[in-house]
Order: sequence, then structure tokens, then C-alpha cells
Amino acid sequence: KNKMAAFPQSASISLASPPIRWAQRGDVVFITFPLQSATVETINLTDKRLEIRLSGGVQVRTYEADLEFFKPVIPTESKQVKSPKELLLVLKKKSSGPYWPRLLKATAIPSNVKVDFEKWRDEQDSGDEEPVPKQELPAEPISGIDIPVSPDFLDEFPSVEVVSSARQVPQKLIIRENGEEDYEDLRGYEADIPELDQVPTLESILNQDDDTMSLEDLGLDSESPNFEDTISIDVKSELMEGSEERLPHYSCVKTDSLLSYSSINRLTRQLKRFSEKKDLYGTPTCIGSGGPYVAVGTTRGVVLLFDFSLNLPDKKRGMLKYVMGGENVLSDWEVYGSVTSLAFNCDNTRILVGHAKGQLVQWNVQNNVCLRDIRTAHSATACVLQVKYTDMYNTALFSDVTGSVYCLTFKRVYGQRSHESLCVFSGAHGEALTFEPLRLQWDMPDHPIAKQHLVAIGTIDKVIIISLKPLKAVAGIAIRKPLNTLPVISWKVCRVKVEEGEDYQPILAAARGGFICFTQVSCTPNGTVKAKVWKHYKKGYSIAALHWLASHFVAAMDTTERIHLIHVPNGKDYQVLDVSSVKLVYGSTAYKALESDSGATPNMRMAGQSACHNSIVLRSGAFEVFLLGSETVYSLNIATWRTRIREILTADKSPSTLHKVLELAIGFYNGKYAGIIGYRGTEKSFRKDVKRGIGQLINEAHKKWMEIALEQDISGGNGRTDLISHFTSMIETCLMFRLHKVLFGTIFDPNQSDDSLKEIYFAALQPFILEGKVPYLTAPLMKMFLNYYKEHGRFTELEACIINLDISMLDLNEAVSLCMENGLYDALIYVYNKGLQDYITPLQELLLQLRKVLREGSLLSDYYRTMGYKLLVYISCSLAGRAYPTGSIPQEIAPRVKVEVCRLLFTVTNEFDDTDTETYPHLRTLLHFDTREFLNVLTLAFEEEEFDRPDQTGLPTRQIIIDILMTIVGKSTTSSKSDFTPTQVGCLFTFLARQGARYPTSITVPELMYDKVLEYLTTPDEEFVTEERQQAFLELMDSGVLKNVDEEKLLYLAENAKFFRVCEKFYQRKRQFAKVLSCYWRDPQRKSQAFFYIHQVMNSDQYSEAEKDDIEKAIQDNFEGMIMTDTKATSRLFVVAFPHLIDAVTTRLNGHQQVQYIFLEGIFHSHQHRPDYSIPATVSERYIELMCVYQKSDLEKFLKTNNQYRVVEALTIVEQHNIPKASAFLKERTGDYEGAYSLLARLYTSQCDEVMEKHYLARKDGWSKTQNELTEDFDQILNLLLRSSRNLTDERRNSLWYKFLDLKIHKIGKAKRSPNRDLVELFQDLLMKLLNGMTMFISITDILQILLKDTNFSSGQFKEFKHLLLGMFHTHNYEKVLRHVTSQIIHDDVTMAMNNLCGLSNKGMSPLTMNCVVCGHRAAIEMGSTRNDVVLFHCGHMYHSLCLKTGVYDTSVVTCPKCTKTTSATTSTRSQTLKLSRLPSMHGQTLPRQLSLIVSSEEVQSNKITDVHGVLSCCLVFVVYTCILFTGTGPLATKQLGQINAIISSRTSIELSILT
Repeated sequence: KNKMAAFPQSASISLASPPIRWAQRGDVVFITFPLQSATVETINLTDKRLEIRLSGGVQVRTYEADLEFFKPVIPTESKQVKSPKELLLVLKKKSSGPYWPRLLKATAIPSNVKVDFEKWRDEQDSGDEEPVPKQELPAEPISGIDIPVSPDFLDEFPSVEVVSSARQVPQKLIIRENGEEDYEDLRGYEADIPELDQVPTLESILNQDDDTMSLEDLGLDSESPNFEDTISIDVKSELMEGSEERLPHYSCVKTDSLLSYSSINRLTRQLKRFSEKKDLYGTPTCIGSGGPYVAVGTTRGVVLLFDFSLNLPDKKRGMLKYVMGGENVLSDWEVYGSVTSLAFNCDNTRILVGHAKGQLVQWNVQNNVCLRDIRTAHSATACVLQVKYTDMYNTALFSDVTGSVYCLTFKRVYGQRSHESLCVFSGAHGEALTFEPLRLQWDMPDHPIAKQHLVAIGTIDKVIIISLKPLKAVAGIAIRKPLNTLPVISWKVCRVKVEEGEDYQPILAAARGGFICFTQVSCTPNGTVKAKVWKHYKKGYSIAALHWLASHFVAAMDTTERIHLIHVPNGKDYQVLDVSSVKLVYGSTAYKALESDSGATPNMRMAGQSACHNSIVLRSGAFEVFLLGSETVYSLNIATWRTRIREILTADKSPSTLHKVLELAIGFYNGKYAGIIGYRGTEKSFRKDVKRGIGQLINEAHKKWMEIALEQDISGGNGRTDLISHFTSMIETCLMFRLHKVLFGTIFDPNQSDDSLKEIYFAALQPFILEGKVPYLTAPLMKMFLNYYKEHGRFTELEACIINLDISMLDLNEAVSLCMENGLYDALIYVYNKGLQDYITPLQELLLQLRKVLREGSLLSDYYRTMGYKLLVYISCSLAGRAYPTGSIPQEIAPRVKVEVCRLLFTVTNEFDDTDTETYPHLRTLLHFDTREFLNVLTLAFEEEEFDRPDQTGLPTRQIIIDILMTIVGKSTTSSKSDFTPTQVGCLFTFLARQGARYPTSITVPELMYDKVLEYLTTPDEEFVTEERQQAFLELMDSGVLKNVDEEKLLYLAENAKFFRVCEKFYQRKRQFAKVLSCYWRDPQRKSQAFFYIHQVMNSDQYSEAEKDDIEKAIQDNFEGMIMTDTKATSRLFVVAFPHLIDAVTTRLNGHQQVQYIFLEGIFHSHQHRPDYSIPATVSERYIELMCVYQKSDLEKFLKTNNQYRVVEALTIVEQHNIPKASAFLKERTGDYEGAYSLLARLYTSQCDEVMEKHYLARKDGWSKTQNELTEDFDQILNLLLRSSRNLTDERRNSLWYKFLDLKIHKIGKAKRSPNRDLVELFQDLLMKLLNGMTMFISITDILQILLKDTNFSSGQFKEFKHLLLGMFHTHNYEKVLRHVTSQIIHDDVTMAMNNLCGLSNKGMSPLTMNCVVCGHRAAIEMGSTRNDVVLFHCGHMYHSLCLKTGVYDTSVVTCPKCTKTTSATTSTRSQTLKLSRLPSMHGQTLPRQLSLIVSSEEVQSNKITDVHGVLSCCLVFVVYTCILFTGTGPLATKQLGQINAIISSRTSIELSILT
């Protein structure tokens, strides 16, 4: 009986797709259909596809699915398992191996196919899971094939552990030469460095992602050292900004110790035994390492070789193997001297030993045979400082105290061993203090730099990189630091990002003193070596040794024997370790050449004071440093990650310590810490091991924490807060590492009965659910979760959580009842949509409830209003293919959902209520609830493309929906008792009009209906929004459906309805622009836009003069309204477009003073837009009069900056309003200086009286402000006197100065009696300033007579005016020095300028071109022809003299006009400066004459330098003169500045301000 109105009946609707969950193992795939009482109707399983049709679910619906697998399966070995809640298919993979990346072959994942988290197990964890109980359900063959099933087959089902939302760790797959897939395992982690064409940070150089992993733990401890091959590897950082895997926050975080520092006991014990025989063997001097060998040189010239080979028994490992030198050297050790340096070759079969007497001895490590005793390789008896083998098997380098570096090549000639020595760096070019070869040939023989055989040499002032083949210098790095320290250098090879991919490039770390820098060396395809410094740091200590300990760390020892572990990316010291207990051996004796006859250079002696590079060495092939003490050998490296954790847990196992260790382990997992070593294998195995340890740490930490928490009150206070913080940290960690078994088992027991613990656990868990990080809860926990929130009435939070959880664990009936009872509409819709794939039932249920309430006629409560608006949003989302409240509807069912929703909305009758006889009940319900919003929903739905092809989609056409709405509207407008209000009917008509205009081809509306629409649109209604009606009217006009309606009628309707935008369109067509302007003025929303429209009309050529006159007349008629709308905009409009109306408009506003003031204020502020317009004087004077009333404070500034007024009239106005400062300014302009002074003096007198009255006894609040105001008034009078003195006769001038002096003396006399010393000092400073100004015009004798005659100074005591006289004398001395310095500088610079000009005049000049710059014609020079005279400038530009005179150029300027145009703005003021052409007139003049010429020059007079007293004026002239004349090119600039600064530094602030 549910009939549809005019729906197309041929549209087909496909069956719903069932919800599918899938999981997998290496050999099977699990597919689950979570449907209650599922019944398989048909099933067809092949090796590539599954076609199934089944029924089930809460509402017993029929589903259909067609799945094409990613890879083939074996149908005959696949099973199905049925249960009351689901149907499980167990499919056997055809080929076991890596996991499938997805279930289906198609890349697009259907929304109904999701991962089955209960059965999922990570591929890398497939062997770590505990076995689960066997399923008690029978397995049936698929498609009826009877295949026996092993009872152990289902044992592979995992326990409930899900994959969290954290992303999988990326792996780098390497395809080996044999075709096998493997993960790259490199010997040595190297960070990625950006491309070389840009300078990157060290963060990007040394701390980027890598595909290698740490090697396994070496097991080194302090008792039994192990020297097997070790490579220090760092785990790459996965914690990038914005990553999902972020580190949980812990309150107790402390950085652990990175350095592992211990004594090599077995070697140390042997050294102590040898030290007991130091008379025989001597004491240690240097140490070297090569593979399993450690060699120690002594002062007696022998080398002790210790063997740590792994093939030796434990008792013999690390024992002494040979004493190289033996009795031969010991008996004659003075010939050789002590061992100063030693080095192993690449394959550790040879050792080269350098001695203090200059000998070099090569030994065979295997049999202790001396192969070569070299004594002629360099200067005789020159002490050998360093010995290093290169990456060539038969080549070594050594240096001596002469500062030279030699290359030693070993050969065999006719069976005899020989050698060749070549000096590769001579000490004559600067001593070589240290060197370090780059050894690449042995490990990377194909590397392009390996063929260069690079060596870094540290000299006195730089580090030089040279190439041995060919021998040349390729780069240099300046390190000019303290000369009393040696430069230290160390190489490291890193992986670099280049355009072609990745490459290995060497990094050179160099340091001297406190300066350390890192340089990357690269090689171009043509063999050119380039070096670029990326980072450099300045340390607060002096570095004596430097070695790489890992890819991100260098170990630097300072001169106080402290090891600093420096993090390369940021330069910070991560750890400082004191190694003074080692009693380190230094090589200072060798650098000072105390044992050799060849004396060391002074630089060598000074730099070698802390030489220890032969006693702190890097172990060959590993990031481990050996430190040689006088009787000990210590090992220094970065501790393994296991050791770092073990050391912390050994000291303390408190909860806080466990939290810290947990954070440290997480940092290891995510690569947060750069110094991770101690694992051999891939990143996957490392993370797997760390993850297992993290789970154990969480269990232990939670257990410890709960033991403490349960003993305290956790219902409130700090105990509850701390426990919530603990739970939050544990939950976040479990989610990060997908430890769901720990999260839902260990951290919280689902059988927990303590309400306080429940509240705390759920309070910590809720934020993660809302963020979507917890995708599901176990069934028991879900039930407890719902009951807890229901019991405590927290329904809003419960609803937010439900829509973020997988509802497969929900009891759907209970969940639906809970949502309906408590108004959880979002959750209700989510449960139906996601759980049952049902999009109609919730909509139907809620519509029926809402209709029932609306039919009762009662006022809607907030409950039902919320329901209604959620329904509207849900309908809008469903018709647009979006899921509610978030996400998208699965693509395959979206068309079906749209059709079903439309059918429900446009149902003709209500089949659930026989008493409801109205047609289209659901449509009427939504229209009655909120007409406008529901029509907006339909408007959005009409934009969907499905409505353009309804025959294919099954949707009703737009025309059908419009017809239904018109039917409803028609009945409402014709019946006596309408169901809808006029406002609602108006909304319907507006909707009809808009849709008819928007879709004219698919929607047809009868003309009679348009008449009704127009009537409704133009009928005034306060409830019906006018703007919406007007917009609908405009859309109807634009669509053309009203083209047959009389235009005058439409205009009449629009005028009555006050549709001003509609009227504007009609008036624009008629070119009645004045009426268009009136539409703007009458429209409250667009009044301000009228100004833009007027500007557009007046500035456009598209309008005639008559039309512009109409606009002007309209403005005159309505300018009061324009002023009330925006006074400033009106003022600007009049200035720009109608300046001739300003005077008339001002007169018309005489009765409205405040409006007139605002208008005139805008006129003067906008005057800058029309500088050619002169404002009438009457207008300016009227504005001055208004400013006296409304803005007195700005009046004086206006008078000074504006001259468009008559001074006498303005003075009259200002005097009437009694504004002293403005009156004084105007009196000064009229020449009445005495009157101006009188006004300012009275103002100053009253100000002084107020200050003394308020602050007479002591300083009070506001003293600073009062002091500034009094000083400002005083300066104003002083400046007035300084300006007027040059224009007055002596009598009038002296009278003004004496009056001001008497006034000041009188006030200072009163101030002297005040106990407030600040007040007295203020008046004394002002008096001193006055006297300094008077000295410019009145003799000092007259001033002193006045002071002595005054009663305030008549006591005869010198102390009363001592400071005045001393101030005058100080000024005199200052001016005397200034005069002398100024005259000397001017004399020197003028002389030099003349010399330069004379020199230039004697030089020949060559033109750039023979054409004139101005006219472009050739400058043909003819003798006796004035017309063709040319002017050639030093720049090479040539001009005809006639062109230069008739052009726009200043012919008096002796610089090229073309070049002058391209110079800076200072050149543009050249016409106001002194002229170079006038310099020769000063040549030969005396200094006073020169100053006189400058002061009297026209340029100085034009600058009005008249307010500077004494020689300060000459100084200012000099500064202007020299700056303009030489513009910074004078060679005496430094001397000049120094002399002027020396003078200025002793002056007071007022004198400095005058000088400036």
C-alpha cells in the first residue's frame, strides 16, 4: 500500500552487500560474514573468485557478494565454519609466502570489507603468539565437497589482539643478484645528506633515514674486554613532525648515560708489570690499533704487541705476543730514542714505528721480523711526530718536527726491500702540525675519491686537503684559532643524497681551540674535488683530541682531560666525562724535539703543549677510542642499548624509574636516540626485540604502580590525577606498538568491580576513542563500558564514543534501545548504518516520531528540535553519498541509499497510521518543521549528477519533485484553512522560482504559478526575509522566464517591495544613473557602496557629461545623507571629484557644527589626493575655528603645516578662544615677537607655579611627566628667542633675553628654598641652557653683571653660581677643541679633493660611443664649430653641449646626467648641496676664510642653520659639507669619525641633539 507518485518503475535495485571481515596467515585466509543466523543460499568458490548469496542479520535480509582474490586459493582444501553470530570461510592459499597486501585484486577497497582484528596477526609476529584454545565448532567443506579436516587446523586462530591505527614501519627492499628479496644490512649506519647544490643543516647531513640496523650486542664489560669486529649502527628516526607514532609523555624523564668508559684490565695489568721494569722497557708513549692487535710504544724504543684474536683461547686472548725491537733496540735505545708514533697497515700485517731520533722501522706483525730500518727518508735526527698508513698497501705518511709531511713508498727491487720518500708538504710553507689520510681504497675501491688518495693536513692557520695521485692541493679550510693548541682532524664516510640517488661521501671533522667545523667532500664526474662547510660551532673549551664515535657523535677531549660527547646535528654536548684518572700520556716532548738534535720551530713547540693524538686513537674498523695512560689503557665508546637499560634498572626499580626506562626503550624503537648500537641484523628484528621488551616493561611498571596506587585514596586529589596520567601513558604506549592484549588484559581487568578504577580507566581511555585510535573494545569491556556510562548518565560522551568504535562487539538490540531511550540520534543512525547496512529504518522511525508531535500542535521541545535538525543533516548526507556523521557511504550501495531515501521522503500515504490521511506525510513533516532548511537540503540534492539521468539511477526527476511541491502549495493557497503559514508558502515559492531559473531545461513551471510567485515575492512580510525574496526575483529575471511580463509592472512591483537591486537593473537599462544612485542610498545594506559607484561614474568615459551632471545634482540634493553615512568618505569624494562644491557645502553645514567639523577634517586629510587643488582661505579659517572647539591640541600643528589661511584672521579666531601657544605662533608670523613671548612667558610662569606647588617638598607621582612638560614649554620660549634674535634690533633683542633671564632667575630663587633637590636641579639645568643660548647674542660680561646684581646671587658666595661659570668655561674649551679639529679635517679633505681633481684633469678619457646620449646622433667634432662642441664625462658618456643645455639636465652639475639618474636618492638632492665647481675658489684660502665662505654660502643659508650657537654651527656646516662633498669616499673617513666621536663623547644630551 505504500504507493509512489510518478516514480519510474523500471529502475532496478541491487541486493545489499554483506559486511565482510578478513585476516590471514602465511598459508590461509580467513573471511568472516558477521551476520546472526547466517544461511548460505548459493556459494561458488573457484581458485580466483568467491560468489556467495546468503541471508541473515537482525532483520533477516538477503545479501550478495562477488569477490576476486588477490592471489589464487585451493577450493578443495578450504572450509566453512558456522556459528550463531557469524559465518567463517577458511581458504587455503595456493602458494605460501609473504602476506597479501589486500584481499581483493582491485586496488579500490570496498567499504564493507574490513580487517578482522580478532584473527589478524602481524607477519613478523607470527611465531610469537601463544596458542589459542581449539574452536568447538565443526568445520564443513565449501560447496558440499567432503574433505576431512585436521582437528588442529583451527588452532591457528589468534587470541584477541588487533592492529592499531599506527602506521607500519617502512622497509627498504633490496633485490640481490641471485633474485632473492632481502632487507639491506650495511656494515655501518650512515645518515643521508641533502644534495650538494644547497647548503643543508647537519640534521639533514647526518641524521636522516637509513635502511640499516644495529649490530648485536658485543658483550663488553669491565672485566673481560672483547675486541671482535664491531660496527656502530644507528637506528633511523621514525618520529617526524605530524607522524601518528608520537612519543607518549612521561612525567619522569631523564637522559641516560651514552658513554661506556672502562679499563681494559688484562692489558692494564700487563702494562703495570712492564712499568715495574721501566729501566728496561721504559714507560708508554703511544698506542696503535689494527684489527685484533693493540701496540704500545715505550720510551726505550720498543713496541709491545698484544693479540686479542678470537681464535685464541680465553686465557691467551689479550696477552703479550711480541716485544718488537727486543735486545737489539734495548741495548742501543739511545740511537733510536723513544717511540713517538706507530701505525698498522690496511691488512694489519705490517706496523711502522717512528722514533724520536728520526728513524722509521717497519716490522712484520706475524713473525716479529724487522723488514726495514729507514734513516734517510727525511731530515736527519728530526723527531717523527706522526705515522699513518694510507689506503694503499705499500704507502705510508709521516711528519716530523720541521713541520713537513712525507710520503713513504715501500718497494722490492731485484728481491731487495727498498723505499722511496717524497715530501708532499714542506714546513717552509707553514708547519704541518697534524695530518689524517682518508682510507677508502681498501673498503670502497670503486669510489671516485678513493683514486685521489686524499690527506687532510692541519697547519698553523688552516686545514689543507691534498691529493696524493696526482699530488696537488684540492681544498682549504681556515681555522685561525689559538696558536698554543694543535688542530685535530678526523674523517667519516656518510651516505649522501644526490640527483642520481644515493652515494657515499666523506665528512671531515676539524677543530682547533674551541672551534669545530664539519666539511663534506665530494667529487665531480670530471674528477674535481669540492669541499663545503655545513656546520661550525664555538665551544667554551679548548679541544685537544677529536674522534668519531658514531654517525651522529664525535668525542672531543679538552685540555682539562674531559671527554665531551658532541651531537653533530645541533652541536650540543650530550655528556661530559672526566678522564683525568687515566693519567693520559702526552707527546709534548716529541713536539719540542727534546731527544733529537734537530730543533723544533717555535710554532711547533707552542702548539704541541697538549699533544695527545698518539695516545688517544680510534680503534681500526670500529667506533671505539683507546686512551693510553702511564700504566693503564681505557676503552671509550657509546654503550649498547641493552647496557643503557640494564644500568638504570640495576640502580632502581621504582615506578618512576620504570617509566623512564620505558620511555628510553620507546626512544630506541622509534629512533629518537642517535647513539643506538649493539645489534646485528635488520631493522625489523631490532624493533621486534625492543617491542617485546616494551611489553614486559609495561607489565612490570603497571604492576608496581597499582601496588602503590591501591594503598592511597584514588577517589580524588593527586592520587587520582597521577593514576589517570599513568593509565594515559600506558594506553598510548600500547596503541603505538599494537599491544592490545596488554591493553585489554593487563592494564585493565574486564572483571574489575572497583568503580573508582573503572572511572579512572575510562577517563583515560575516552580521549583515545574519540581520536579514533582505539578501533574496537572486546565484548566484555564494551558491555562494561556501556553500562558504566549509562549508570552515570554520561550519554553525550557515550554517543561520541560509539560513533568512533567498531560496533561488531555491540549487542545491537541493546544499543538501539539505549539510543532511542536517551535521544542518541547520531549513535542510533551509526549503529543502523554501520552494523546493519540499513539507512532507511532510523530515518523512518524518527520521522514518525516527529510527525506525531507536529500533528498534536504542541510547541516543539529541545529534544524534538534536535531530532529534526539531525534528520535534515542525515537526509542531506544520504542524498549526497556521505555517511552520517562522518565518512562516506560505500560506493557500491550509495545509489541504492539515495533511491531508498527519496522513496521514503515522497511516500504518498502513511502506512503506519490509518488516521493520517494527508498525502506525502513525511514531506509535509519536514516542511512544517523548518521549511527553509528542508528546501535548502533539496537545493543541495538537486546539484547531484544522478538527478540529471534519473532513468539510470532510479531517482525521481527534478520535475516530479517540483510537481509534488506545487501540488502541496496549490492546495495550501486555495483552501480556506491552509496548512502552511504565509512565510512557509513564500519560502516554497522562492524555492520554486530559484529552481525553475536554475534548471530551465529540466524544470517547467506554469506561468500562472509565476504570477503567484511574483505576488508572494513582492508582498511585504516581516517574517519573510526580504533579501531572499529579492534574490529569487533576480534569479527569475536572469533566467528569462519573466521576459513576457511587462517591464514597467515588474519595476512597479520591485519599487513597492523595496527590491533596490532589482530596481537598479531596470534603471541601468534605461541609463537613469541618478535613480541608480538613489537605489544605493535607499538600500540599507549598500549605502556605503554608493561612494564607489560615484567614483566609477565620474572617472569613466562611458558616461556623458549630462549624465555626470545628473549625478552631481543628485549629490547636492542628498549630501546630508551621504555625510551621515560616512563623513570621511564623503569628504574624500568631494576633494577628488567635486572640489568646486566644497565651499558651498561648508556654508550649508553652518547650522551643524560637529558634522561640519568632521566633514572639513576629512577634506584636509584627503587633500593629499588632489595636491593641485587649493582650499579656499575661508574654508581653512572655518576649520581653524572648529578646531578651537573640538580639537585644541592639534591646532598648533595644523597651523605650522598648513598655509592656506590668512594669518591675521586666523590670529583673531585663535585669540577669541584663548589658545596661547597657537596665538604665539601666529604672532611670531606677523612679526610681533614681544607679544608671542608674553603669551608663552605667562604660560610658562603658571606652569612653574604649579610644579613648585605640587612638588615643593618632595617628588610626587607624575614627576617625570611634569618635568617633560616644563622642559618643553621652556624650550619653546628659548627657540622663539633664538629665531627672532636675528630679525630684531639689538635693543629689542636684549630686552627679550633680559626679561626671560629675570623670569628664570626669579623662579630659581624660589626653587632654592625648596627641600626637593630634584626641583632645584631642574631649574638650574634650565638656567644653564638659557645662558648657553644667550652667549650667542649677548656678551658674557653683561650676563655676569646681571647675575651678580640679582638678589638671588648677591650673597657674594662663589658656590651659588660656580656651576654656571664652570659650564661656560667648559663650553668654551669644548668649542675651542671642536674648532681646531674641524679646521684640520676640512683643510686635509679640501686639499685631497683638489689633488684628486687635478689628477683627474690630467688624465685622458675615452668615450664609450661616438654618439650623443641625448639625441643619438654622431658627435662629429669640427674645429671652430660651437654647435658640435661635445662634453665627455669620466664614465665615458658623451653629449653635445647644445643637447646638454636644452635638455632637462642641470648644466652646472659636473657629473654625468645619465649616471646620476641611476644613483641613489641622495643624488637627487644635489641641487640643494654645495657645488664641486666652487671648490677651486677656496684653494689657498686660510681656514677662517674657508669657514666664512662656507657659512655665507647660499646653500648653508637655504638650510637655515641659524639656531646653532657658536662653533657648533660651523661643525654642522662641516658635517653637511663633507658628507655631500665626499659621500663616504674620502680615505680619511676613519680618522675623521674617530676624532669627531672623541669630541662628541664628552658632550651633554642637548648639545648632541643640536649637533645631530
